[in-house]
Amino acid sequence: MPPILPELKAVIDAYALVAKPGFRARGRAADWRKIQPTNWPVGLHYEFCAREEQVSVELHVERDKFIVIRDHLVAIVAPLQDSYESIAVRDWQKTR
Repeated sequence: MPPILPELKAVIDAYALVAKPGFRARGRAADWRKIQPTNWPVGLHYEFCAREEQVSVELHVERDKFIVIRDHLVAIVAPLQDSYESIAVRDWQKTR
């Protein structure tokens, strides 16, 4: 497995200093780390992702039973997409 990208490592190292218990970054991929809060259900988590020398945070809604949450997020995010190019909503089922 390739080593973690330096820009992601810097973010994860800084995050580890302030992360609350139960919010530890997990994983060994070079370009992402998953945060699965201990009190959140499986299928709902966020990730730090490194792409094109930038690190972003993605909220992942990966179970059909949470579709209502996704729909609310889409409604919140839609008006912001014109102002912030980094905000996007993707269907996780179509990207796997």
